[in-house]
Amino acid sequence: MHFALSDLLAEYAGSALLTANTLRLHQTGLHHFARFLGRIPTVLDLCDQTVCRYISSRIAVGKSRATVRGECAKLLALWRYAARHRYVEQWPSLKLPRQPERAPLAWTRPELDRLFAATQLAGPVGNVPGFLWWGALASCLWDTGERIGAMLGLEWYGVDLAGLTLVLPAEVRKGRACDRIYRIAMDTAERLSRLPRDRRPFFWPYHESTLYNRYKRLLERAGLPSDRRSKFHRIRRSTASHYAAAGGDATELLGHSSRAVTRLYLDPRLCGPPPAVDLLFRPGVPEDT
Repeated sequence: MHFALSDLLAEYAGSALLTANTLRLHQTGLHHFARFLGRIPTVLDLCDQTVCRYISSRIAVGKSRATVRGECAKLLALWRYAARHRYVEQWPSLKLPRQPERAPLAWTRPELDRLFAATQLAGPVGNVPGFLWWGALASCLWDTGERIGAMLGLEWYGVDLAGLTLVLPAEVRKGRACDRIYRIAMDTAERLSRLPRDRRPFFWPYHESTLYNRYKRLLERAGLPSDRRSKFHRIRRSTASHYAAAGGDATELLGHSSRAVTRLYLDPRLCGPPPAVDLLFRPGVPEDT
């Protein structure tokens, strides 16, 4: 069977109910795979030798192992679907490239103060003043620890300003498994109350890439890092880390399946065990010094 992987993806997306963003990531991966092959990839290209050469080529051009791992995971998911439906005989046997485990980084309180201050200087979003849109978004993300994709999907019917709650339905959240209800602070409710009601609270009228470019400029204005590890997810890690440091259950807050998953979100500078130097004696140093 020689049909194109793009056709297979369309079938897979329908059966797996992929979100628009996940489908976009799959399409981007197929685009890179096609460039590597120099032609449109077909199901016959789903073999260990070809995919291994593709992975090596992506690493060779300087792509991070995290990026290559993500692209490869999408390709292997498509390959497993093809094998289950007998479009190919061979199942994938190769393993995803290993990647270093990075220490999760959160924003410190002074850094969060600078980030929130920078939102007051942001440019407009459509016809909404930037300081209103970005200030409300940052405040909602901080109060809830939610992902940016879910918060952009918030609807006004899920906002109770008097009751200080937000309801994010399962359909806009990762995994689409359950609704979540969050309490918000008074200042967050006040910011939300000043947004227009004719569209979603955080309706974004531009291309998705513009959102991240604007946020990068906002971080730079605040004098904060703007690399890939410092995008919206760092606010989620910050909420989790400061919440855990205050004694809260960050696993429950983030809706994770286990503490092991949450560990990848908690900044050890804020909520880790006490440093060894704080508990150990100093060899060779008199005790009274």
